Amino acid sequence: QIVMDYPHKNGENDVRQSDDEMNLWKKRIALGALGTAFTGSILLMSPFVIMQLRSPLPYMSTPRKKVIRALKEVASSAKKSNTKDHELRFMDLGSGDGEAVFAAASVGWRATG
Repeated sequence: QIVMDYPHKNGENDVRQSDDEMNLWKKRIALGALGTAFTGSILLMSPFVIMQLRSPLPYMSTPRKKVIRALKEVASSAKKSNTKDHELRFMDLGSGDGEAVFAAASVGWRATG
């Protein structure tokens, strides 16, 4: 059985094919945008998920570099003020994994926690 599709008046078949191609491209663009949004969301959330997987504790600790930078800033402002030469002390109340205590001790503070 042979079926032949003859063009209709005024090129209706061409218009229908053009509309189908346009709809196909719209679907592809929408699918690409959805995939890009999904992939971007996964990439943005991955550091937080990885931190939770690495640590059994239910929080995300402050990175060591930031703690050290803050401690150095406090130490430099203490030196600039008119305070006596007191030993810098750091006390942690135990709400984490102790990383801040180790960071404070590594930069010369007397750290307890």
